[in-house]
Amino acid sequence: MTIIRSRIRDFGQWLIVFFIVVVLIQLFLISDPAQIAALADSHLASKALSTFAGITVLLITYTLAAKWLLGKHPKRRPLQKIKPNKKQTHREVWYTVLTSITFATMNLFAAALTEKGYANMYLDIAEYGWGYWVGSVIALLFITDTFFYWVHRLTHHKKIYKSVHKTHHLSRSPTPLTTMSFSPYEAALHSILIVSLFVVLPVHYSTLLVFGFLKLNKNIVAHLGYEIFPKSCKDHWLWKWVATVTHHDQHHRYFNCNYGLYFIFWDRWMGTLHPQYESDFEQSFSLAGATGKSAG
Repeated sequence: MTIIRSRIRDFGQWLIVFFIVVVLIQLFLISDPAQIAALADSHLASKALSTFAGITVLLITYTLAAKWLLGKHPKRRPLQKIKPNKKQTHREVWYTVLTSITFATMNLFAAALTEKGYANMYLDIAEYGWGYWVGSVIALLFITDTFFYWVHRLTHHKKIYKSVHKTHHLSRSPTPLTTMSFSPYEAALHSILIVSLFVVLPVHYSTLLVFGFLKLNKNIVAHLGYEIFPKSCKDHWLWKWVATVTHHDQHHRYFNCNYGLYFIFWDRWMGTLHPQYESDFEQSFSLAGATGKSAG
């Protein structure tokens, strides 16, 4: 009964997100309910399925790649002694499906913006040039990393943590399936920036595809549970600023630290980098001899 109540609550959160999106569309973009219904019919199901399919393919690819890597490098040990169990896996699959639906719902708002001519997209790369195209991808990475850091810290506030971010932290020992294990509220929150940039920043359609691919890939890597970054990156002038697997794994383990997504600039500047980050990163290359208890 507890699981059933939880699933009903989760679905209720998505309905609230859907209702807010539809109301905003009707108030500010499209007043005709029939037109909104047609837009939802053409976008919602297809976007949800394509998002889930894309996530699934990448999750399977990374899981197989991780197993291959561990076979080639047996000294790579799990970053945590707690082992994920079937309960965690089933929960993460459910929330991944729900996140895909929520992303598709937020995409409905983006579709309405496009319908009314507010989307700041261009089709010909020559209009801004390849330099701008590359620069826009890099800019998106830094902008979203800043947004993610501060929103991530906000979702750890005691007044909103339980309803927004707790779902993700139910996975104490992360796996690739943890990547999109969000509550509908959190999934919607992370979509706001992309929808906003969709209006403010001139972007080519391929820029969004490349950026989305990079973002999802980095998110999956962060939840692998095994360190795959080379040991030398800790002292490298450039790569030492990139968030490793250890960096995010510590966040799941210790909770109030390491809030960054792509980089660790903000964590270093704001004093939220875990003090044992570098030592834990080095220890991730030592041989593991023991396996631990299962995670819930």
